[in-house]
Amino acid sequence: MKLILGSASWRSRYGLISKNPLSKKRINRLVMRGALLGFDYIDTAPTYGDTEAILGKIKPQQKIATKVTVDPLNFSSINESINCSRKRLGIESLDLIFVHNWDTLSQLEKYKSVEKLQKCILEQSIKKWGFSTYDVLELKKIKKYGWTNLNIQINSNILDQRLLEVENVLEQSVLKKQSVEVWVRSVFLQGILLDQTLKNPFADHPDLINFFSICEQYGLSPLKLCLAYMRLIGVVDGIIVGIENEIQLKEIAAAFQDGSPNLDFQLLQSKDLKLIDPRNWEIRR
Repeated sequence: MKLILGSASWRSRYGLISKNPLSKKRINRLVMRGALLGFDYIDTAPTYGDTEAILGKIKPQQKIATKVTVDPLNFSSINESINCSRKRLGIESLDLIFVHNWDTLSQLEKYKSVEKLQKCILEQSIKKWGFSTYDVLELKKIKKYGWTNLNIQINSNILDQRLLEVENVLEQSVLKKQSVEVWVRSVFLQGILLDQTLKNPFADHPDLINFFSICEQYGLSPLKLCLAYMRLIGVVDGIIVGIENEIQLKEIAAAFQDGSPNLDFQLLQSKDLKLIDPRNWEIRR
């Protein structure tokens, strides 16, 4: 299982907890330190402010995964977006590109998008493709799709345990046979699971109160408990972690190596989609 640097909050607003953008110098330090600690991928997107352009100037050692938003009325926009990202990042061939708006596309539009992306691989403008989804059932469709050598990016965290439920009925051999990697994002629920202050917009939510209570009961930091849960999910190949300073970077790298506590993680599961699905949040600006 690999750790991936998430850059969503570096230069753009991300989630409900407002934070100042990072300076280019600070991003450079994070990227360099991340490489030393084994973060061999950076996850970004054209919509994350000017992050792609900054990474293009930094020239990080890590591979870079970025995204494309498909216009179903103009599939040529895929090539245009890829070329723009290549130019900003200063690389000839993108290591990995995810379809950002996968869940909004029809089945036919998905197949047409994949056809374009596979052609891009042949043309060597990208090396690998994948899609970003909120729907755990997309994992179960992989065998039907028949696609190989791709990545799937999906939300999952200690409160949102739907991925674990799917894993119970999903043949991991199918994913391995088709060379499918699963990356999880929002492992800290966009910072909600790390903020114990009253500034947290969900501070009064019973499921969040229960989470912080169990952290205290077992003497574990929220960060360590979140990562301990993720290591239990067998289908997960990579964890995208949003990191904003070097202290977080070191803590995450260290916590990732710790053993899992002896507790029933199901006690932390939340069924409230208004909490665990960011699409249902009311963004307060």
